Amino acid sequence: MPLVSRRPTRALVVGAVLALGAFSLSSASGLPRQAEVNNPAPAAGVAATAVGLTASYYVRDTVSRIAKLRSEMTTGEGRYDGTVDAGKKTLSGTITLPPTKDAYFVAFGFMPTTSTVELTADGDQGGQLLKNPEDAGEVAPRLFPDGKKYMSVIADLTLRLSIRVSNTKVDGKLLDVGTACKTENPIIIKIKGLIGLDKTAPPTAMKSGFEIPRFTGCGVSENLDKLITGLISGPGNEMRTSIAVRCISTCPPD
Repeated sequence: MPLVSRRPTRALVVGAVLALGAFSLSSASGLPRQAEVNNPAPAAGVAATAVGLTASYYVRDTVSRIAKLRSEMTTGEGRYDGTVDAGKKTLSGTITLPPTKDAYFVAFGFMPTTSTVELTADGDQGGQLLKNPEDAGEVAPRLFPDGKKYMSVIADLTLRLSIRVSNTKVDGKLLDVGTACKTENPIIIKIKGLIGLDKTAPPTAMKSGFEIPRFTGCGVSENLDKLITGLISGPGNEMRTSIAVRCISTCPPD
């Protein structure tokens, strides 16, 4: 493939993958240790077993670092809408992430590039609830970064997201990548950390590593799958984010 065609393509990839942070939900470093519980009042609407409890969260301040590109990008706000079932010890739900439109990069230090990147959930997103030995149950008051205790869960979740890129421009000129350029398999993001069940609980910061699968369906006039895969796919990537409570039990309409 001529060198001139590789450069726009690589610029496209920078836009595609760095927006992975759009979702970015990620893994907390270890489980929180608990101090003595002084009978904190449960959050409104949190039943003792929390069976079928609605819990909605904002996903904010997300930064993704892609190992092969040695680059970072901050992405916009996403949302996780779930259901806590302490009886089954599960948290299940869906992730909604807005497209990252006109994401801007300067590829190779001189080439301006913009792209639209979409992250879409592949099936239900969820997993198991954990507890510390001293916890009364999976739903329990736990210590947060502000030094106070709030009703919460420790979630061990697996998130599956597909990445699609489109509407890419290199130096102001449209690069027709088609409508089917995406990861062949979902990106797997592991979440293990403290999540509040109280509207007043502060956000919790999380961090996770992830691997980028190979790409397929890329290019209109030529097959660019192998090139894009070689440029960005692989292990060693990282996402940092914070999870903030939107509503618990009763949530406002969208």
